[in-house]
Amino acid sequence: MNRERIALISLFPLGNMGGGEFLTLNTLKAVAATGAQCRLYAAQREIPPLQPLNARLTTEFLQVFDSESRQRPASLAFKDVLAACADFDVVWVHQYLSNDLVFDLINTVASDQTLLLTNEGHEPLLGLFNQIYQWSPNHWCVEISNFSRDRAAGYTRQTIGPGAGAWNNQLRNGEQLTRPFRHRACCIGRILPHKGVEISIEGLPNNFELNVVGNPDLDADYSKLLRQTAGGKHIQFLGPLAEAAKTRVLEESDVLIASSCVSLYNGKKIEQAELLGLVLIEAVAAGVLPVASDTSPFPEVMANLGLGEYVYPQRDSGALNRILQRYEALDDQSRTELRRRSQALLRQHYLFDDYWHRVRAAIGMRGPE
Repeated sequence: MNRERIALISLFPLGNMGGGEFLTLNTLKAVAATGAQCRLYAAQREIPPLQPLNARLTTEFLQVFDSESRQRPASLAFKDVLAACADFDVVWVHQYLSNDLVFDLINTVASDQTLLLTNEGHEPLLGLFNQIYQWSPNHWCVEISNFSRDRAAGYTRQTIGPGAGAWNNQLRNGEQLTRPFRHRACCIGRILPHKGVEISIEGLPNNFELNVVGNPDLDADYSKLLRQTAGGKHIQFLGPLAEAAKTRVLEESDVLIASSCVSLYNGKKIEQAELLGLVLIEAVAAGVLPVASDTSPFPEVMANLGLGEYVYPQRDSGALNRILQRYEALDDQSRTELRRRSQALLRQHYLFDDYWHRVRAAIGMRGPE
């Protein structure tokens, strides 16, 4: 029996389910599935990037899960989380670039413990961390993509990637892979300028319909632009949906379009729009073809899934249109074989089922199995 003791600590709250929250909770599940003793702590609310010591120590956390206890989630202060770290072999910090509590955790972890650090995209502390973090041989950045790993290489000597995005039993097959083409596409995620949804709309062939899933009210000006761009096309803005409804929209689609970009519609530029592209993996698991912009790390994920030819230059709606028409022109058997091959590659690269084993092997971790 595996008796490793692992504390997973999220410095960002888990209340709203997005990509980062999904990855944290499924990392917990992947570790617990090995029989390890594990516990999950999470910030109760978003924490300011910088706080004085007393404010940090009294920050409210939740003990969300404990494999050794059936108790409901319990509230505690961050100082109690720090004290509990001594009981574990591994302390794994998710969203470590969110706030300066990460430095307290780094100082708490002893040299005979393993510290793992995972960035899931919330990184207001990036500049300061890059300046003052001091690497130690028992520290590893366990990043969710090679793109994220390469960014972390600027401040640490030990990084690994990529991560995971689906469970083997979630992969759809049978009729889901062989169904006829119905000219249905979808966009799923936060409706914000860096998602490039306007490009997905512009690039949509006239005989396609597009379902957009996500909250349209996060940016009023952008929402107005999208509705103007959608005029005369078969576009439905479905708003935010529960997980089951969102999955149905995905599974009823032929194509998922991910048009994220670092150059925004209003001329602004951002450093990074994505760290993984979880929705691409989810699409393949559902038996749906993802079509993606070339914004990093999308090309990396698409290449690992054998779908490099379905990547187009960001903000190039004409190139997107040509890819969609090329996929439409394939016969049913070719589309089915393409989806089967991409699922086989997903099993090689992105399963949670063996995620903790892959992490342990990559860092050369010794211990009970």
